Amino acid sequence: MKFISEEDISRIKQKVANGQTGAKNCDENQRKLELKKLSDKRVSGWTNTLESKRNARLKWKEENLAREEEKRKEIDRKEEALRARLNEETIQRSKSLKYEENERVKMLRSQQLYTDVVETREQQVREKEENAKRQQVEESRWHEQTLRTAQYDAERQKEQQKLLKNKAMENAKAMRK
Repeated sequence: MKFISEEDISRIKQKVANGQTGAKNCDENQRKLELKKLSDKRVSGWTNTLESKRNARLKWKEENLAREEEKRKEIDRKEEALRARLNEETIQRSKSLKYEENERVKMLRSQQLYTDVVETREQQVREKEENAKRQQVEESRWHEQTLRTAQYDAERQKEQQKLLKNKAMENAKAMRK
């Protein structure tokens, strides 16, 4: 069996006595907390307190950082899309170049070029012949027009000479009389 010392007993008594006042303190603390909550609730609507200004500044900073982050994300998305497009174009270009390096394709391209050159030359020859024919037709028309004009002038000149001759004969007859 064990015995409890007097010190232990006095300590236990003291704790029990404090427990009764502790409940009283607990009610008082509870009341203080409720008053504090009411006070905080009332003050939370005020905009001119240091705490509300600090909270507003922190909120503004967070919103600003969020906006900047969204802008950066949008820029990153656009850059990623651009990189993907450029990458795809590079891949397509390299595939095309590799395809073009194939000997059969080179031969095909060479034959296509030759065909295009021959066709172009034939077209040039046709155009030259058409131009020559057109020019020849134009020259023959000009020649015919010139001949007609010369013939018309010659006929008029003969008529004028006849008229002059007839007038000269009339004048001669008139002078003989």
